[in-house]
Amino acid sequence: MLDENPEFMKKKIDDILIIPTGPTTFKAQMDAWMRYNSCRKLKTINLPTLILHGKQYILVPPSNGELIAEKTPNAEIIYFDENAHFIHTEEPDKFLEVVLRFLL
Repeated sequence: MLDENPEFMKKKIDDILIIPTGPTTFKAQMDAWMRYNSCRKLKTINLPTLILHGKQYILVPPSNGELIAEKTPNAEIIYFDENAHFIHTEEPDKFLEVVLRFLL
C-alpha cells in the first residue's frame, strides 16, 4: 500500500510531526498496549455498541475490529476503507453520518 500511495505515507509522517511523541512516551504507550487485554470484558457490555475501524490502520488490522464486534453483544462494525486511525478527521462527513445514524 505504501509503495502504491506515497502521498499517504507523507501525510502520516506530517500528522505525526504535528505533535511528536518522544521515545520514552512511545515505549510506555506500546508497553501498556501490549500488556492490557480487555477482550474478556467485551461480553459484559449490554448496550448497543458502534465500532469504527479504518481498514488502512497499520498497527491494528481490520481483523481486530471484527474480533471486538464478535465478542461484544449488540455490536455493529463500520469500516472506513480508505482511512487509518484518524477516521473522524480523514473522512469527517462519513464519520458524522455513521455516528448520527447510530445515535438517532
